[in-house]
Amino acid sequence: MNDVRTGQSVARRGSDCAVGQTVLEKGKVLGPAQIAVAASIGAAEVTVFARPRVAILGTGNEIVPFDATPGPQQIRNSNTPMLAALLTSMGNDVTDLGIVPDDLATIRQRLEDAVANHDVVFVSGGMSMGTYDYVPRLLGEMGFEFRISKLRIKPGKPFIFATRGEQFIFGLPGNPVSGFVCTVRLASRLLARMGGGMPSELWTLGKLASGLPANGPREFYHPVAIDPPAHRDRSAQAQFSIVRPLNWKASSDIYTLAAADGLLVRAENEPALPLATVVSVLRISVH
Repeated sequence: MNDVRTGQSVARRGSDCAVGQTVLEKGKVLGPAQIAVAASIGAAEVTVFARPRVAILGTGNEIVPFDATPGPQQIRNSNTPMLAALLTSMGNDVTDLGIVPDDLATIRQRLEDAVANHDVVFVSGGMSMGTYDYVPRLLGEMGFEFRISKLRIKPGKPFIFATRGEQFIFGLPGNPVSGFVCTVRLASRLLARMGGGMPSELWTLGKLASGLPANGPREFYHPVAIDPPAHRDRSAQAQFSIVRPLNWKASSDIYTLAAADGLLVRAENEPALPLATVVSVLRISVH
């Protein structure tokens, strides 16, 4: 047996951190490790940002609850449950207010109630130029200032971001994939700031498993699956995942979105991308 030296296997005072050292930066999300640090220094109470209070309101006479049987020209409500799950995963305090019919007075009252009791309101549907697309008109009448009106992206063109003092409204397209993309790419940034953090996105590099045709005049978010690296790229000394473009059909195609791990962002009028092109993908799933 070896002799035990004085001080052997004993952690010296100050060896983990020094007096006066900052151990938790402002804006850091309090996870298990951060809570352990706070406890270790006796910080029984820590000042934090409140979770943003977010409301979601769906619109449309054609929308029925997801547990109901749709009649002719009706569909089940998939938008507000999707948005509730997405926004909750971002760390917000979310209330799903359900569906409001296409009635001007009813929508106005529900909007006023929502903005009075929440920091941010998401309205799904009623954003375009149809007969019953009342939301843009109502927001103007209610004194909201339009900061963004329509986007040059696909999917997601009919989009509104409006403010009235410290009240914020996101008007999302009625098609679910469009609403998902707009929330991930735009709304998430404001909500992160309101919660005291910094906007963060997880991007990964990969090689296309198949070529893609030239893109059109709008920035395009193409759902893709991401497979583990098949081999090491010796020339670049880096491993690349395999990016499989999915057969995305339309902005209503939630089934393809559910199979996707990420979104490949195509620039406006981007040329065709050959097989094995190295691309950067915005991850929307980490499984």
